[in-house]
Amino acid sequence: MISSTTRPILERLAYICYLMLMAVSIGITWLGGMVGIQTGDYTAMGIALGGLALSRWLHVHGFAHWHFRECQELLDAPAAMSRPEAEEIAVTEIATLFARLEAEEDVWVRGAVRREIALKLAAAPGLRDDFEEALAVHPEI
Repeated sequence: MISSTTRPILERLAYICYLMLMAVSIGITWLGGMVGIQTGDYTAMGIALGGLALSRWLHVHGFAHWHFRECQELLDAPAAMSRPEAEEIAVTEIATLFARLEAEEDVWVRGAVRREIALKLAAAPGLRDDFEEALAVHPEI
């Protein structure tokens, strides 16, 4: 039996193999067709069509049993947001944290919020200028 930590690794590896087999088979089918027209030998194209049939089986089986949909969603998701979007999100998060800091009465929670603000500002030091007034009120950050 496959352990619970090994299974996701093998599923992702199967997904990568599926993508590679499909891409190579499509390319060789096209190239084999071009070579077949010139030489009359369609062996490469036949093998590539077999690869496409195998990739189709992997597609059906993988999406049904091997979590290929989750792997595809990871590839479809943007790897990183564009810089302006990330800064806009950081500005709103930091503004929310400052509002939470002002509203919070518990000293321990206020300390945790201060640390969180400091971490976010350390990650994006350019945003310190946007929060000059709030930082003047809280110089410990």
